[in-house]
Amino acid sequence: MLPLSLLRNIAMLEKFSALAVLFVTVIVLFTVAKAATYYCSVRCFLPSCCDTPISIWVINTHFIESVGIMAFAFVCHHNTYLIYGSLLRRSYTRFSAVSHMSVSGSAVFCTVLGLAGFLSFMNATKGDLLNNYCVDDWVATVARFLYACVIMLTFPIEIFVCREVLEIVLSRLPYRVISWVRQGRVKRALSRFLFSPRHSSLPRHVILTLVLVLFSLGVGLTTDDLSIVLGFNGCLMATPMAFILPTASYLRLTRGGRSHWYSRDRLIAWAVMVFGVIVMVIGTALSIEQAVQSFSHRGTSRLAYCPDTSSAHQSLSTCCSLIDSTVNLTLHVPLCDCSSFCHNSSILTSPDLYC
Repeated sequence: MLPLSLLRNIAMLEKFSALAVLFVTVIVLFTVAKAATYYCSVRCFLPSCCDTPISIWVINTHFIESVGIMAFAFVCHHNTYLIYGSLLRRSYTRFSAVSHMSVSGSAVFCTVLGLAGFLSFMNATKGDLLNNYCVDDWVATVARFLYACVIMLTFPIEIFVCREVLEIVLSRLPYRVISWVRQGRVKRALSRFLFSPRHSSLPRHVILTLVLVLFSLGVGLTTDDLSIVLGFNGCLMATPMAFILPTASYLRLTRGGRSHWYSRDRLIAWAVMVFGVIVMVIGTALSIEQAVQSFSHRGTSRLAYCPDTSSAHQSLSTCCSLIDSTVNLTLHVPLCDCSSFCHNSSILTSPDLYC
């Protein structure tokens, strides 16, 4: 990620971003295609995947975290000025078209990926959907590799934004912050690093990029649960940008004007801002709790619906439990013949079989 992050012009990421979009398209198509493969095996080997009422799927403790995650998926406010500045022929109309096309495309990808993945695994859906697929599924392995490529190709965009903010902060620092330094050579070096005009110091550009990339890498190495990262980042960072700061800015700009505090637009803004505060506080707390639980229960376990390569066939008790195991499940669709998953079909007709 470092070479792309060291670039100075965000427009140079154009082709890499297009490649990332292509990879995302492949991952979405993979999820849709694999839904037919995993639909029956999940329901036969893991009947508990579908025994939860539909209302519980929507109204539960993870709902607020989900709002934060979706806010993180769509928040792009912090990239606005850099993206607008990279347009070939800048205009409000062109930028509006780019924004609508990007957000609409993201909504389609999120909807298709979410529906295909959730309908495949239901209650067994993991925070990282790609972890639901069997380890020996080589197509899923390719999809995981492509997803890693997507992260590497899109991460530099966030580095551009963060580095730009740091550049602005450093450019506004008062000179007295280094007045305590007595060594003349050190003071001159600090002065060149801190007070050089924006985007004019190559050493500052490289050092800021290295610090940001290494810090992100250190945070990423602390967990292997993607849902924790998305939930925490979404609730604590994306929610204020999506719900709180825009409405707070609107309320501040319209204060003292012709609109009363009880006007329709201001009441809607207040409601959205309060909703954002609730999501941020509760969602962040739940994400921290989930992170603590994840660290105390680390480890991997074999997925029940993935074939066990250590045995030649499924055991008698397993085959027994597979027969008609999908009956009376939530959203049950009678498409699965669970007995077909027993590798040794002769035991199904054994007189000693008691189900």
